[in-house]
Amino acid sequence: MVAAALAVTILGAAPTGAAAHRYAAPESTDVTGACTEDAPCRLDRAIEGAVADEVVILDDGTYRIDYRINP
Repeated sequence: MVAAALAVTILGAAPTGAAAHRYAAPESTDVTGACTEDAPCRLDRAIEGAVADEVVILDDGTYRIDYRINP
């Protein structure tokens, strides 16, 4: 704990503008979640929910898209 606090004091906090990551998986049906690495979303949710500077990371697999995606 002390080491972490000291590191933040010396090095500064992480920049607030750092890009976030959103994850999508071909088998996911999640259209309401946060699109985390542990709980990836459906592709449209990951893309449509992304804001400027966020990165959408696609899990391996075949994406069969039979729905509209509005980036």
